[in-house]
Amino acid sequence: MIRFRIDDRKKKVIHQKFIRSKPALYLCPFMFVFLAVAFSAIVLIYSLTDGSVFVIRDIMEPDYGAKDFVVVSFVIGTADIVFLFLALISKIAVKRITGRNLSERINESLIYENHVLMYGYQNYAGSTEDDRVIVRIPLERQRQIIYKKDAEQICFSGFYSSAYYEDYRTGQTRADGSFTEGNFVLFDYFTPSLANTLKSIGMEVMELG
Repeated sequence: MIRFRIDDRKKKVIHQKFIRSKPALYLCPFMFVFLAVAFSAIVLIYSLTDGSVFVIRDIMEPDYGAKDFVVVSFVIGTADIVFLFLALISKIAVKRITGRNLSERINESLIYENHVLMYGYQNYAGSTEDDRVIVRIPLERQRQIIYKKDAEQICFSGFYSSAYYEDYRTGQTRADGSFTEGNFVLFDYFTPSLANTLKSIGMEVMELG
């Protein structure tokens, strides 16, 4: 039997690396920060300059009047607060979306025994003290195991079971423990390395990246 240890520091590094591998998600919060800076610059140039912008405006609207610095500051400040709030929300959303297999899983455990991986965890949101999700992966029933080296991601393609226990200590569950065919993903933040362990026990692991 091999009992793996969770490396929390490596888990955080892998999560950040995974977010950066998704440019559309990674750049989303920065987009709102850029919009805040761009909006502020445009309003300042348009409202506080004595250049050609106001020459044209004054000709077209002679009664345009003096520039109100308080109003200008209020508009910029309000817009910036909205943009920065959206940046914060999008940053949280990105972490939640990309953390489905990472930060959203807590109190994890991984054991290898009798050619079966047993992976247990609790969900960050909504879990009770006693509940637990147990995933069993029989290695001999995997069609393919892919290890994406850059992301340190292991994808099992084959049969696995996933059971939710309302009380793991007493074995209380409504799941029947049946196996279904599909893909299950783990990230290799374990000690010893899960990828290396799979290779050492004779499993064929396709390495990419």
